[in-house]
Amino acid sequence: MILTEFHDSRRVDRQLVGRCARQGDPGSCEAIVSLEDELFELCVPRTAALLRAGLQRKARIPSLAFAALRKWAQRSTERRQAAIRQANLKQDRQLHRALAFTGRGE
Repeated sequence: MILTEFHDSRRVDRQLVGRCARQGDPGSCEAIVSLEDELFELCVPRTAALLRAGLQRKARIPSLAFAALRKWAQRSTERRQAAIRQANLKQDRQLHRALAFTGRGE
């Protein structure tokens, strides 16, 4: 399996990698992703730009830096999405209390 972009969630990436090996076959997975990927541009644009600049200068950048960048971007996205879910849950509870207060049932 070849990954051409990372998903916002590490869980989804792990599921996709797990699907490459089925019914006893070993399978393999390779990620070929651009530093201009949407995940990097939205979550860690400055760091991705620094790495791109280093690559343009032909600097040797360890592969660990790219893995760290991916983890950082996915974690920041997961935290933002968790905060949105919490805010939605809070708003839903407030709306439920407000509607329950009016005394109108369904």
